[in-house]
Amino acid sequence: LDADLFTSSAGDLYMGGDLNKIGRFDGQSWQEYPIDFNGSEVVGFTEDVEGNIYFNTWQDGIFKLENDNFVQQADAQATAFDNNTAYFHIDDQNNRWMNKNIHLSVNEGGNIRSTLIAEHTLETNFIRSVHKGDNGKMYFTTWSRESMSVLDTDGNWSFFPTPSSAAPTEYFNDILVLADDNIWLTSHRGFHQYDGSEWTFTSLEPCRQLNIDSKGKIYIRSDSIIYMVDNGVISEYNTTN
Repeated sequence: LDADLFTSSAGDLYMGGDLNKIGRFDGQSWQEYPIDFNGSEVVGFTEDVEGNIYFNTWQDGIFKLENDNFVQQADAQATAFDNNTAYFHIDDQNNRWMNKNIHLSVNEGGNIRSTLIAEHTLETNFIRSVHKGDNGKMYFTTWSRESMSVLDTDGNWSFFPTPSSAAPTEYFNDILVLADDNIWLTSHRGFHQYDGSEWTFTSLEPCRQLNIDSKGKIYIRSDSIIYMVDNGVISEYNTTN
């Protein structure tokens, strides 16, 4: 998948990707570093001015080579990205650059500055569903697990945070916005509901499309069942009736 090759200043070749190990070739032989990626993958290597080797991952943050072992790192800049960056680079001045979707930050000797790469855009350009809410706003669910992109009636873009209780690999399939305080969101784990202040989660089989009838009953299509939610009561909808 997102495998990367990197040659260090010492001349060693590093390789990593959708694997359970990192490889280093010194010109004569390979050395393997076992890593527990927990379903993640390597997306890039970099090196600081002292010659230390790092790599970043899809969801497990930054690792540094220390005493012949790659050790997971924790710092304020990586934490701001929930240890999930698509790009990590250390320049000749030892400034650390991180990027995720349209978000970019640089750590200059402990001074962290952040910005948006684009002012008017989606969080990510892989759109899963588009929905016009009853409040007139357009909602876009994308590959981003942190937020949805929202376009209001005045043409202004904003980000609406997704449930903080969502699983690290959870992706959202469909959204139904009945009001600012009544939002439904499906995923492969079930569905989430927002009441204006917090999300609640209901575990079901993988849920797909959402719909509502004229009487206010919510219908949720899963892989093999249609669920009906009537005044908070969930039942299996019999499609033969």
